[in-house]
Amino acid sequence: MYSTEQRKLAIETYIKFDLSAADTVAGLRLPTLTAHPASGGRSLLCLHRH
Repeated sequence: MYSTEQRKLAIETYIKFDLSAADTVAGLRLPTLTAHPASGGRSLLCLHRH
């Protein structure tokens, strides 16, 4: 679970990068799920939309 501060930073970063999820992930230096075996090779955004 993420703290209130972490969620606030993520939202502020998302707005800062004009609602670009890819730029937000890069800006926060978060790992992507594309290499994670549980993702089946799909990205987080792809998993979210299905």
